[in-house]
Amino acid sequence: MRLQLRLDRVTNLAIKRWKEIKYADNNARVTAGFVIGEAWKSIATVYEQIDWAKIADDTQNYFTNEAIRKEIETKSGTTVNLKESVITDIEKMQTYLPSIFKVGRVYKPFAIKLILLAAIQLEKGEIQLNGIEASKKIKFLVWNTCFCDINKNEKLKPGLKPGDRSDDILNAVYYHDPDVIILTEFGLKSWQYNNRQSFNTSGEKIINDLSEKFEWWQNGGKNNVCDVYIATKKDKFCNQKLVKIRNPKEFSNRWVEIEVESKEGMSLRILGVYVPILGDNERKRKEKAEFWSWLDKFIQNEEIIGENVLIAGDFNEYLELDTECGRSTDFHENLVKMKSNGWCDTWRYKHKMKGSKDPDTWTWISENGNGHRLDYAFVSPKLKDHLLSAEHSHAERACKTSDHSILLVEVDDVPNY
Repeated sequence: MRLQLRLDRVTNLAIKRWKEIKYADNNARVTAGFVIGEAWKSIATVYEQIDWAKIADDTQNYFTNEAIRKEIETKSGTTVNLKESVITDIEKMQTYLPSIFKVGRVYKPFAIKLILLAAIQLEKGEIQLNGIEASKKIKFLVWNTCFCDINKNEKLKPGLKPGDRSDDILNAVYYHDPDVIILTEFGLKSWQYNNRQSFNTSGEKIINDLSEKFEWWQNGGKNNVCDVYIATKKDKFCNQKLVKIRNPKEFSNRWVEIEVESKEGMSLRILGVYVPILGDNERKRKEKAEFWSWLDKFIQNEEIIGENVLIAGDFNEYLELDTECGRSTDFHENLVKMKSNGWCDTWRYKHKMKGSKDPDTWTWISENGNGHRLDYAFVSPKLKDHLLSAEHSHAERACKTSDHSILLVEVDDVPNY
């Protein structure tokens, strides 16, 4: 069964805005019906916590892209074809909303409009869910920043804009407003792409700019581009400490582990990792295998498994479900092993139906144009119970601030029990 509906200008604008946010392209070739279905999925587990009256009151205030606004203002509405599963979801809202607005009936086009607008706000982190205060959540930002200012021109690294990208990186951090930042391919020095010579970079500028609000953590290797850095918001956490490195010194710049306690009373162990790439020689393969052996010891530690733990970073691995190329990486079994040991792949857990051809799945696109999911955040079984959301932000990759998308994860901030 399919249904055809006429949607108004605001709804059409919301469809464009959703494409811009989710696919970094407001002209992405997906149908309006598909967009509506995806928007519903993003709010399906929290729709009863949304202030729908406020969503309805603010319908004209969500859109900042003037180009989209002007484009829509020149048109009337749009017609959408909905498949049966999406119709069922909309009818659920038609049943729910009348009691909110104290009316006898809510029509499908109005329900669709509110679903889209709520999904946009939720994606941007602007919505306030009833029963979960912003201060009672912990938000993680995980990002491979790709050397900060490596690119001298776009011919060297097509996925990046040339020159110093530090201001763009800072703007992204301020926009998403995380409590914890986990950065890979980041440091006080970087690496020049054309002749492989180290040079002073803007990593220090980023650290200094954020140091008033954030405490920074790393394990040495300050001049190495593979550095992992963690930053924790000072007014969110107390009793913070860096954990002594668990693996050989040569991996110190790829592994940062900290223990923190939120001011609400939740104890957290946070591990930031940058897994070596495979490379094309035996030395690289051995290095990668050895790093995974140390990470395997960590994930199988029974004491650690019983804590609130998050492991995040660029894993340089993917499963068949998460790549366009049709095959998994050589070391993909390590991702499978993490899951079999009870570790929750946060983004996949929240997006079970998204496949290898869905652009929202990919956090990096290779030079031959294939999309892959390389960036992960895993949580322990205990912390999984408090997982609220896991989303990708692709706008930064689309703007060439980095060649990786951002991963955003939120958990409940609750006292230990």
